[in-house]
Amino acid sequence: MGQGQAGWEQICNLQDNSGRTSCAVHVYSCNAAILCDRHCTVAWLQGKIRQDGSGLATFKATFQCITFRPFKGEVLDCIVSSVNKMGFFADAGPLQIFVSSHLIPEDYEYTSVNGDAFVSVDATTQIKESSEVRIRIVGVRTDPSDMFCIGTMKEDRLGVISSDF
Repeated sequence: MGQGQAGWEQICNLQDNSGRTSCAVHVYSCNAAILCDRHCTVAWLQGKIRQDGSGLATFKATFQCITFRPFKGEVLDCIVSSVNKMGFFADAGPLQIFVSSHLIPEDYEYTSVNGDAFVSVDATTQIKESSEVRIRIVGVRTDPSDMFCIGTMKEDRLGVISSDF
């Protein structure tokens, strides 16, 4: 867990006790300190000395923080979840990213033979469901309960990482 650009760090061995996903309130057992900045709120609930003879204290803390926040221009490795003639959707953890066919390099063409895919002109690589791709985020939309991004593959060092061809 963490967010590099906001600068907060967590120095803990954390175990999630709430079963909740990212961008929600989490309850953790923590054996050290939590260091935060303006993106994190901590409430210490209770504490006790551990009975293992180490002299360490264990505190239960509830905190709310940003666990995953994509930024425009960020490069992510994703797994393609679906492909259609308009482009494809890829998942990077809890985030869904759409890459339009206009933001895929010109040497890829859409085909529906043997399943939906974008296949390179020389037929050496293809973008299909479960392919791993590297994309750059060009737009981010945030709703109160969800995030959605637009990505591109039309730059150097972006594209298919691996694909079962």
